[in-house]
Amino acid sequence: MFFLQFLQHLKEFSVIDNVGLDDTFDRINYQGNVIVLLIFMTFVTVRQYFYSPISCFVISRIGGRNQDKYLQNMCWTEGLYPVNFSRTIPQNNKDWDDLSNQQLEYYAWVPMVLGLQAIMYLFPWLLWQFTSFWISGVNFVDIMRISRSAHLLIDDVRRKQVKNIANGLFALMKLKTWLRTNLLFFTYLFIKLCYIITNCIQLWLIYYLLTFGRKEGYFRFGERIFSDLVNGRTWSETLIFPRSGMCRFKFENLGAVNYMFAQCSLPINMINEKIYVFLYFYIICNIILTTYSLCLWIIGFGFCKMFIHTLRNRILENSKKKTLYFEEFVNGFLKIDGTFVLKMVNSNVGSLMSEEIINGIFERYVETKEEGADNDS
Repeated sequence: MFFLQFLQHLKEFSVIDNVGLDDTFDRINYQGNVIVLLIFMTFVTVRQYFYSPISCFVISRIGGRNQDKYLQNMCWTEGLYPVNFSRTIPQNNKDWDDLSNQQLEYYAWVPMVLGLQAIMYLFPWLLWQFTSFWISGVNFVDIMRISRSAHLLIDDVRRKQVKNIANGLFALMKLKTWLRTNLLFFTYLFIKLCYIITNCIQLWLIYYLLTFGRKEGYFRFGERIFSDLVNGRTWSETLIFPRSGMCRFKFENLGAVNYMFAQCSLPINMINEKIYVFLYFYIICNIILTTYSLCLWIIGFGFCKMFIHTLRNRILENSKKKTLYFEEFVNGFLKIDGTFVLKMVNSNVGSLMSEEIINGIFERYVETKEEGADNDS
């Protein structure tokens, strides 16, 4: 039953109207990054499979039909040797065998790797959707959408809608035991950490795919490529993203084993180079921004002081009676998880609507307290 409810919850996700228990930095990770990677994947895939990603030339022809197409397909699948033609080219099979560890094959896997990178960004989001739904049992997406659409209503209808939202959130916070554990907020911090780890894994994956030398480390390989471009060091010097290379494969003819050599150009690597330079700096920015967001949440919610200040300014109206209930409302009723939910309402709905909703929840809390006091007397 829970799993079916969770699937129904996922079905309500919308790229255009995306709201929930997440902030702008989260949406950059699981939505913006995925879109960027899918655009690159589509572009490279079209270039590889609908156009000619490689072009090869061989001096001695072996005869037969479709030889050129066969040569290009073999060189594409077997991989190229990044030979610098301004230097000595290997002259025998032993020299070629010594270059086998430098043989390039990654370019054929670039679309798949880009797709894998896009999927990786969805794992923290799926984990957060599952855990938040499991902890609270509430579909916050519906609450956020109703709250955000309320500002389009006329005054009387809007006030009634806001009151219903506030009463619903008040009842939710009053009945749900998850508020007493603070589990929702700390799980959210863990998800933030997962996004940072995912970005670091992305850098390692690119570094491993492109088989860089170990001297610069996978946190600085993009800096190295960018420096090469700025300083005019071409691929023939660095052998990074080579535009051409040599292809060697063997074939049998009348029982004899022969080797065929071809010189190939690889224009797809001009595109791959620009993509990965961009992705390197883009992912570094993601790490910085997500770390900044994590620090903001930790500092702002260490003892809930920052958001308590915001709440105090919004819901206290120079009433001493309300002031008496305020600390108890925040520390005893809302606690960290309740304050976290209200801050997310403010982040997703806007300050004006969230102010009315928070006021409504506090008014409902004060009414309940006063009714309880009257009954006791």
